[in-house]
Amino acid sequence: MTMLQLVIAFLLAIELAAGSRLLKSTSNPSICETIVQGYGYPCLQDTVTTEDGFVLGMQRIPHGINHNTDNNERDPGAATFVMNTPSQSLAFILADQGYDVWLGNTRGSDASLGHISLSNQDKEFWNWSFEEHGKYDLLAMLQLIYNTTGSRSHFIGYSQGTTIGLVGLTQPKVTSLLSSVVLLNPVAFLKNITPPFTIALAHSYLEKFLFSVGINEFNPAKGVVAGELKEICKIQGIDCSNVLEVAMGMYLKQCNNAYINRTRFPYYLQFLPQSTSTKNLALYTQMIRSGGFDWYDYGSPADNMKYYNQTTPPAIDFSTYPSNLPLLLVTGGEDGLADVPDVQRLLDSLVNCNVTHVFRPECGHADFVWGTNAHTDIYVDVANFLKSIPK
Repeated sequence: MTMLQLVIAFLLAIELAAGSRLLKSTSNPSICETIVQGYGYPCLQDTVTTEDGFVLGMQRIPHGINHNTDNNERDPGAATFVMNTPSQSLAFILADQGYDVWLGNTRGSDASLGHISLSNQDKEFWNWSFEEHGKYDLLAMLQLIYNTTGSRSHFIGYSQGTTIGLVGLTQPKVTSLLSSVVLLNPVAFLKNITPPFTIALAHSYLEKFLFSVGINEFNPAKGVVAGELKEICKIQGIDCSNVLEVAMGMYLKQCNNAYINRTRFPYYLQFLPQSTSTKNLALYTQMIRSGGFDWYDYGSPADNMKYYNQTTPPAIDFSTYPSNLPLLLVTGGEDGLADVPDVQRLLDSLVNCNVTHVFRPECGHADFVWGTNAHTDIYVDVANFLKSIPK
């Protein structure tokens, strides 16, 4: 996935939640104020601290507009977006169906720039990848939900949110807090991706240059990073004028001939892109070049020995996944990031798991986020799956 793809996926789509843009100052308006409450939905703010000291912001939509707030049958749920209208956004749809929807923000996003001892200007603050998202951020958010509600959660991830979920599934503490997992456009193996900018980015080894000049926060919208991305576009002859189309690998292959409303792009750009770490970028580009779904490669056999007791990073171990935890994968045939061959490889790796797979041959990557028919073409499958899970 491209740098911009990476950032957008990780902010919009970790599901416990949609990625959101809580501004860095607590005096600035939050996603509750800027989006959710404007539609008439209740929205609560909270924070949680991870085992390694990061302070994460969370938002909660405890019920829909007309839902009985005293209903104890509601489940804590995972939702993907609140950026389209309530009838088109999964978070609102699930809230209206009686789910207690929590929106999570992983470390490094605007809502989660706190730490118990580090400043987000410190190099060490950015020393993480999606490995820490899955092992620490996800666990902390799920634990907060369980402590608050007494219930396990349905986790719904989109794009990088699915990568985070796939890491979390290797952790027994995480899986013990889950009722089910939904992966929309699952990103694990990246050997056969097709977006030209993503491929060019991986083979430019941009992360090595950024590390060499001391840039550990990867912000694609400004500074040296933005300049380097423009240069990659120029060298490759890629039109990067529309940041969202480049970021999402958008080929406009909409489900059932629906469309993505381009007039909303300026609105989306109020929230995107946001920062991730250069180390996170490095891990994704390593995966693209190697074709594997492996832990971070520290660059030398000696350094890998320190972390893994072997000279190369190990593959993420699917055999550790619980066989009885219901998993739903929804994928698209026109997706250049969660492409068909790589998704099939993932499905083959999950052969011992309780997997349901829904394939939408006409859908592309962005359809799952901003397609105007997502609520009928994709979210119905999600809602039906969640209803099938025993309480």
